[in-house]
Amino acid sequence: MKKILWVTLEFPPDRGGIATYLKHLMRELGGNIVSVLAQPVPRDNNQFDDTHEPYRIIRRKLLFPKIIWPRWIRALWHILRLRKKTGATMLATSHVLPFGYVLWLLFKFKKIPYWINVHGMDLLMAQKSRRKTRWLKKILRYADRVVVNSVFTKQTVMRLETVSEDRITLVYPCPDTTLIIDKKQREDFRARYALSGKQVVLSLGRLVERKGFDQVIRVFTAITQKIPRAVYLIAGDGPEASKLERLVVELKLQNNVRLLGPVSDEDRAFLYASADVFVMPTRAYEHDVEGFGIVYLEAAAYGLPVIATSAGGAGEAVMHGVTGLLINSSDPAALEAALLGMLQNESFRKQLGDAGHDRVRSEFIWADQAAKLKPFLD
Repeated sequence: MKKILWVTLEFPPDRGGIATYLKHLMRELGGNIVSVLAQPVPRDNNQFDDTHEPYRIIRRKLLFPKIIWPRWIRALWHILRLRKKTGATMLATSHVLPFGYVLWLLFKFKKIPYWINVHGMDLLMAQKSRRKTRWLKKILRYADRVVVNSVFTKQTVMRLETVSEDRITLVYPCPDTTLIIDKKQREDFRARYALSGKQVVLSLGRLVERKGFDQVIRVFTAITQKIPRAVYLIAGDGPEASKLERLVVELKLQNNVRLLGPVSDEDRAFLYASADVFVMPTRAYEHDVEGFGIVYLEAAAYGLPVIATSAGGAGEAVMHGVTGLLINSSDPAALEAALLGMLQNESFRKQLGDAGHDRVRSEFIWADQAAKLKPFLD
């Protein structure tokens, strides 16, 4: 059985999609197969205990300060020291750049095989530069395996014409369904946040323009005119937070739209359980697009109907007319109609929510997804 040293800049206690994806994938692969080389945990963050994980986590600073170039030389040094210590026979990373440079060098000069895990936007961002595009193709060409998170990401890799399809493995992200919230807990949470008697629309994610939260705020004026009890909750932080807050004030929606900031994993689950509809109408830019969207599946796991756009990989997470609705990202009238259609029709919401819940429970299970990689580790 091969053993992997997996190098990553994003890992718990980070809360992003890549960090969560890796946490669950590493748990399924287990300590006999994988060790993780990740960034140190900030001193003021004690929300993740490495010792509780069933695999080894090694914390090192992986990049030099910006005044030293190339910054990834520090990671190269750590990998060379730790490969023998962990017994790793191959390397892997979820950052095609910058750590793909390191893995390619070690393959060329030490013949150490490697895997590259890509998520969509990382591929697109690299293609903004001709130099990085050349390196991207070279790194992928020599990879023993390329692990992708969606069909959309797979197609993005295939368009580069450097990797044959038989060297690509699709491993979908899966939601964490371990925290069960009963009806009383749900009602207590709604009462604590003054949500009793309200119809709750929820968005959750990093506050960036691509997520489309501003579009929901803009149509919420019309929503509240028809459904005065409607409330829109946005959980997360990011560079667009101040802009969104100003928009809420400008549209006089302070009583109906709340920006909650970052939330704990427990409150995240309570928010899903307390909402009526989940919405994230992502936009697609040339080099910035949603590779999949795990939040759509998290919402479905709690029985929520979902509104998304067909941009990027979202269409794989949401089945139009079955588990939710897919709309055009540039059509606010369609967004308004979708929200009203769900909020005004409880049986429709339940039909979509139940179908989404069943799909998550049958198709998006971490053990099944991780098992796709095990034949390549023998």
